[in-house]
Amino acid sequence: MNSRERPFIREMVLEAVQALGSPTTNRAVCKWILDRYPGTNINSIRAHLIMCCVNQPSRIHNSPNKEPRKATDSRYDFLFRPSRGELELYDPQRHGNWMIAKHSSGNLVVCKEGEALELDVSLDMRPDRLAVPLLPSQIRAAVELHDRLEWWKLSERAFRQLREVLPGFEREAVLVKAPVINSLYSTGVMAIWAMAEHIATVMKSPPKDSVVLVEKIARIPSVNKNFYSFASKFAHFFVDAARFAIYDSYARKMVAYHLGKGEANSYRAFSEDIAELQRVAELSCSLRQLDYYLWLAGNYRKWRARGAIGAEVRGLFEDPPAEVRTRLEALLANS
Repeated sequence: MNSRERPFIREMVLEAVQALGSPTTNRAVCKWILDRYPGTNINSIRAHLIMCCVNQPSRIHNSPNKEPRKATDSRYDFLFRPSRGELELYDPQRHGNWMIAKHSSGNLVVCKEGEALELDVSLDMRPDRLAVPLLPSQIRAAVELHDRLEWWKLSERAFRQLREVLPGFEREAVLVKAPVINSLYSTGVMAIWAMAEHIATVMKSPPKDSVVLVEKIARIPSVNKNFYSFASKFAHFFVDAARFAIYDSYARKMVAYHLGKGEANSYRAFSEDIAELQRVAELSCSLRQLDYYLWLAGNYRKWRARGAIGAEVRGLFEDPPAEVRTRLEALLANS
């Protein structure tokens, strides 16, 4: 199917619920869409299940829902969650008139029209089944803290500009992109020329499966080692940030910490753990924002244990001003 013929993901979701019958489940909708529209990003589907659900507290983090409004937009207000993991088509006559309103504290809340605005219906108070809960407030704190790291922000801007100037994966383009990732992130690829040649070959006919693509990039034929960290970062910044989670020691440790299990030792296992974390915590943030949290929280935990970390991020933790201290407390709210 030509990409221009594919409907928007919100339209896929509506089509799936109508086809499956109401009520149905999040899992069934995801499977139906992936069967009908192969290659659709599973994380984007999950995000839309949250975004389009009128009584889902987490929806306030999606762009159509960041201002107070009544849930009357048929493009984004067509699902209702009767219980965890289940959904059905929204019917105001049965479910009541839902809205996004502003609490006196300044926070947005999801509530029924005419009800008192109780802050405890906000997403920070939702139940969780993780070993260590992960709250949206922690993600927000990480995004705000990351914004204070000037050199890391500069690096991301440089990656975006490099992607715009050299959008392809010809040998010349990769020979510029690969060393930049390897140098700025210290991913340990010694044979960078061989890696660049390898990436150019892989990207001539890249696998559609995100995990398989990272696994292919990670393994240089002549080197007996998997460079998952390098490959995931290259794919995240230069292929599609919405599809590829960044694999590194901080992310692995923090994901395992929240799930209450051992660290993933392959990109496939790590991707499955990321998907589980997103599903159970009902996260609607982007993979980039989730990476901010995993990386910063991992650094902060290591610093508090007197471990060695990078100079710029260490400077963020040492003798912070009050507003930074507040965000650091929110970052590890459940530790």
